[in-house]
Amino acid sequence: MGSIRFVDERQHLAQRFVDIAQNLYGTEVSLIPFGTKQVAREQMDHFASKMMTHYKIRKLAQELAPDTVLILANCIFFKGTWKILFDLKLTEIRPFSVSEGVKVLVPMMQQPGWFQLQRFYHLHSYVLRLPYICHASAVFILPDAEFTLSGTSQLEQFLPSMGMPDIFRYRVGIAGISLQSIPMKISRAVHRGELTVDETGAEAEDTSAFQFLPRSHFPPFRFNWPFLLLMFEEGSGNLLFMGKVMNPVAKS
Repeated sequence: MGSIRFVDERQHLAQRFVDIAQNLYGTEVSLIPFGTKQVAREQMDHFASKMMTHYKIRKLAQELAPDTVLILANCIFFKGTWKILFDLKLTEIRPFSVSEGVKVLVPMMQQPGWFQLQRFYHLHSYVLRLPYICHASAVFILPDAEFTLSGTSQLEQFLPSMGMPDIFRYRVGIAGISLQSIPMKISRAVHRGELTVDETGAEAEDTSAFQFLPRSHFPPFRFNWPFLLLMFEEGSGNLLFMGKVMNPVAKS
């Protein structure tokens, strides 16, 4: 987990704000020349990519408003190892239905064995749980084919409906950040997630017992259309990640 503030180098932050952010949230400060957009983007992208996200997120800010003075970036980087690894030799290129009539070819991991797979009729979905070795689990929720998943919600439209109607207006009352007396407001709130899933695991599962069972005992079950994904910590039940996979090969 990490947090950093990119601040316009022409701004003079109040020391109390700097101290509180550092002591309570561990937030570092990096002075950025927001007046030169290209240089500002390059510096922020370099720090976000190399220092914060291990090159998973390479572009932090695509657009910079002329009056931008501060950007707060938070990140959570999670790398888990499957408790039971997937056999790389079983991975095959198979179709994934992005939408009706639209399919893409993706490398699809496969594994024979017994799984925590359950049908939830009231959710019209199948739910699969796969454990990691680090006391965490991934839960995959596959809705029925006739169900569709909506697009991404914009936080600028979502947060006001949660009781924060003035959060993106000047009258929100942001004070105590800068020594300058210029009015400040929150202009954008962006959430991005990057997810990579591969076959890496801790150990191979003993499948010798399955060799003597007829193939009909193992009907194939594939997550080959849009599905939901949850990652949570065992014991505490804390949710680490929540998202939906609409197109496994799409890049933001």
